[in-house]
Amino acid sequence: MRYSEVMAYYDSCGGSEALVDHLRGVGDILLESVNSPIRRVLERRYGLERDFINLLALAGYLHDIGKAIVRRVYASGGCVRYSFRGHEAVSAFVVAAVVNEGGFDEIAGRAAVFAVLYHHHAMGTKARIEDLKRIEPQVRSAEELADIVAEAVKPLPRELRSAAVSATQGAAEKVLRSTADITGYVLNQLDNDLWLAAAGVRGGFGIYSVSVAALVAADYVTAASARGTPSSSFARSALEFARHYLGVSWLDNGVRP
Repeated sequence: MRYSEVMAYYDSCGGSEALVDHLRGVGDILLESVNSPIRRVLERRYGLERDFINLLALAGYLHDIGKAIVRRVYASGGCVRYSFRGHEAVSAFVVAAVVNEGGFDEIAGRAAVFAVLYHHHAMGTKARIEDLKRIEPQVRSAEELADIVAEAVKPLPRELRSAAVSATQGAAEKVLRSTADITGYVLNQLDNDLWLAAAGVRGGFGIYSVSVAALVAADYVTAASARGTPSSSFARSALEFARHYLGVSWLDNGVRP
């Protein structure tokens, strides 16, 4: 398997983006935000330590890893396209495994899992992840998925990298064995645990909200640099958030270094 063959986006009439490239792009933006306004917000308002940025970056590096498994191929208008509807459930399951294995189960770790689970259409997440049928995985084994993760998370500190690769392989084996079981767990237990964790911490819901906003903004910026700038008002807001709060200064000239 070659990394370039596993897609984050594919349209035979409109281009493609390799998954590992997209993951690295999103994670790098969040990792580099260590000196940006968002870090100061998280420290001053919520009392979080600098290491929170590493966990937020972990969310970025793994937010779409579920696309390697949750793929449907369909034809539309004479074009072949990929749909990844519901991939966020698998991605969140993997990130939760990493957080648990690495002992990062404080609110910062939970916020990373929450951001991944809700980075797409938050109000319709349940409907999206209940529809995980007739998928055609892009990887054939847990080892292949772990290889993609190992490549994506290289910029992270060694402890976090090791936990990511180790936990991914175990989580992927469960997902490949039964995606339906994972969906049920995410909907009925993981989601509930995340909300309870936020309720038990001062500012928990605010931390979750900032984390989701940061991940969504980094996701839009990376996609825009590879596929063209989206024109919706929501997309423009996401790009402005990235410019101001994540310190993505290269947006001003449109050229990513």
